[in-house]
Amino acid sequence: MIVSTSPNSVLRRLSTGVLLCLASSLLSVPTWSPDRSSQAYSDSAGPFGGLSPSLTTMDLSAFAMVPSANTDFIWNALTTNKITEMSGGKLQPFTPDQAAGLMGSWIVETGQTDLGKLDVVEKGNNNAGRGLSQWSHSRRGPYEAARAQALKKGQDPNGAQFQLQYFVDEYLGKHDPAPGKSLIGWTKVLENAPAKGSPQAFAEYYTGSAQKGSGYFRPSTPHNDRRGAAAASVKAHYGFAGKGAKANPLNLTPQTDNRPAWMVELGIPEIKVPW
Repeated sequence: MIVSTSPNSVLRRLSTGVLLCLASSLLSVPTWSPDRSSQAYSDSAGPFGGLSPSLTTMDLSAFAMVPSANTDFIWNALTTNKITEMSGGKLQPFTPDQAAGLMGSWIVETGQTDLGKLDVVEKGNNNAGRGLSQWSHSRRGPYEAARAQALKKGQDPNGAQFQLQYFVDEYLGKHDPAPGKSLIGWTKVLENAPAKGSPQAFAEYYTGSAQKGSGYFRPSTPHNDRRGAAAASVKAHYGFAGKGAKANPLNLTPQTDNRPAWMVELGIPEIKVPW
């Protein structure tokens, strides 16, 4: 039997079918919830250990930085001459993107989104790592010795001041077990960092890989998506405020340049403002 239909009737039926298909697809979208019964991944000592390994990019907000006195101190030290002072002139200030990449990696290494309690011991992996950079294996003993000395002097091993100074000193070879047996400074990974790049790119650069023998952290599983997300959140908070600045909601470019990033990229001249 042939049934004649008008064009309008056909269009209505097609539209209804499309809408039903869309509704069905939306209702079938899977949702994610944390599975905290699973094994903690190897380079997290904090609350991220135990997250489901099937994380998607939508779940990476869990790694966003939470501003604190420690994050302020570390950011300001890295991006000013403070790092040069701490290193006896050996290290130069990091660019905002470099600093964000390094801090993002520290967030994932420690599992501390606020970089609060930094003398943390790694969960899993035989508790191999400890401290800001989760120093492990041949690098764990020197950290423990420096930590013990700090405690004798009344210093707080959880504090950003002790942890960042140890990061600098270890890199410069002050905790090497013997001459010619450099723990990490031999890599020149800090001095050889590219001048430009995104926070995510610098997080990946500093992270490197144990298998490839690259980077500063050299984990067995890099988790670059998590480190990149944390790095991006650091840059989003501190923005383009420049050396020594704290949170910058106006997204200003470094130092005295008052242009937003999009103006810089387009080459639009600076507009002077009265602050």
